[in-house]
Amino acid sequence: MDKFIFVCYEHGMGGERLAVELSKNSFCNYLTHEKHGPRTWGYDCFNKLFLKNYDEDWKQKLPEIEPSKLYHVVPSHYTPELLQQVFPDAIYVVINAPRTENGIKRLHRRIYRHVWLTSHNKLDQKVGYFIQYAGKYPNRQQLKMLDKKVTNAEIQCMVHDLEYTKENLKKIFNRIVKPWRPTFNYKNSGKILTIDYEQLISGNKEELNQRLRTLIST
Repeated sequence: MDKFIFVCYEHGMGGERLAVELSKNSFCNYLTHEKHGPRTWGYDCFNKLFLKNYDEDWKQKLPEIEPSKLYHVVPSHYTPELLQQVFPDAIYVVINAPRTENGIKRLHRRIYRHVWLTSHNKLDQKVGYFIQYAGKYPNRQQLKMLDKKVTNAEIQCMVHDLEYTKENLKKIFNRIVKPWRPTFNYKNSGKILTIDYEQLISGNKEELNQRLRTLIST
């Protein structure tokens, strides 16, 4: 039986960084990753399938995973309920969303700093980010621009066919991110372990790690 720990979270909440940290446990396969400024970019065994826009055919796109005695740690934007349809025996670590307006504002600021103002290291990563928001492959001129050092904010302006200015960037961000409200709100139960977003960004993860170790050992 394959062993998986899915780190379920919504956009911008630091799930890939948490997944990397959890993968340092002796019962896990270490999650290979790189840094894009303050942002963590992991290379999970599903090739980031669960971090892309939701795909109704995701069950047919699962790759064959080489059996391992250790747990694979997988960051995911999919909910535990969806993943349990295929992985009923997996462990699910859920980052619960902030519940106050101030908490949501802090999350929005984090998304701006850690996602929009950072750059991808490779062309295929930048193309993937473009496709995620544009819903189509970049044209030749856009591809040339993506082959240069550009931030995700610049790519957003490219997607919306706007000049990269502070005013245009604010307009796009206010339209895409500001109205969004995260919804994850789970309780610890069975193989679901939770950590609040505010607790995570404050660095207080030891309780979660201890609960995970206890669950693994039982």
